[in-house]
Amino acid sequence: MTPYEIIVEKILPYIKALVAIELYSQGLSQNRIGKLLGVSQAMVNKYISKQREHYIAKLKSTGIDEHEILDIVKTLTAILRRGDVKESIIAVNSLIHRLLVEGKLCTLHMKLYPQIPKPCNICRVVNQRYNVDPHILNVKEAVKLLESDPYAYLLVPEVGLNIAECTYNAKSISDVVAVPGRIVKVMRGVRAVASPVYGASRHLASILLAANNIDKSIRACINIRCDERFIKVMRKRRYSIIFSGPHKSPEGVERRIIELMLREGRVPKAIVDRGGMGLEPIIYIFGENAVNVVKDALSIVREAFSTHP
Repeated sequence: MTPYEIIVEKILPYIKALVAIELYSQGLSQNRIGKLLGVSQAMVNKYISKQREHYIAKLKSTGIDEHEILDIVKTLTAILRRGDVKESIIAVNSLIHRLLVEGKLCTLHMKLYPQIPKPCNICRVVNQRYNVDPHILNVKEAVKLLESDPYAYLLVPEVGLNIAECTYNAKSISDVVAVPGRIVKVMRGVRAVASPVYGASRHLASILLAANNIDKSIRACINIRCDERFIKVMRKRRYSIIFSGPHKSPEGVERRIIELMLREGRVPKAIVDRGGMGLEPIIYIFGENAVNVVKDALSIVREAFSTHP
């Protein structure tokens, strides 16, 4: 038995089931879900007849962490929701190769097939070069949303916009994915200067790490232009907001924002930093992943500028 047989029999069906449940909860029909997943409507009906916890337990028994399961399900759901089957295949292949490279299936594989000689590193060596990271995929997906939205340029501050997403147990800036050179305004659109990578942000990553240290569910952050119309929308939506500044000098602003969160003992939905001498005002929006914070930001700007994009 190869590890790919384990993936086909004990992983992919449950991943598909969780994605089906998520898509169904978002209002997609069983027929539409079946077409996106490449299964029959009857199979979709079978998938959604069980609770999410059933499939999560099945996947955890193979050695996959729950946070990793939820990450890939959210990523696949977002990709399939916009009908990008090609990108969904890339994401699934990324998951498969990463599980093999990281040795997540080794214990189960050896249990089912004890004839495997020990020690064994075949999967790690063969799949190393094909590994693609889910956090990089998430930020790429978030960048695509921004680049395709006609309102996005209204979010970009003079210093540029960035999106950051951290790993589950992030400890340092090297555990945070962001866009090198940031995302900039190009006429009435936006463009990422480069592809997302780890360690590309210091300022935004430091703020995100502090937030994640307070609340582990907070894994992403975006910085947008500070506009009173955005603040009005957030207040209307009853977002939890912390205000920072204005500051007398640019030095230590990042530290003061972090200290403010620590004093509050919580992570708000948004931090409004009023800027100061030589410092542009900025709004920071927090969430569970890069796609969600971008969707939040876009929904805010759309409501704020609903008549004139």
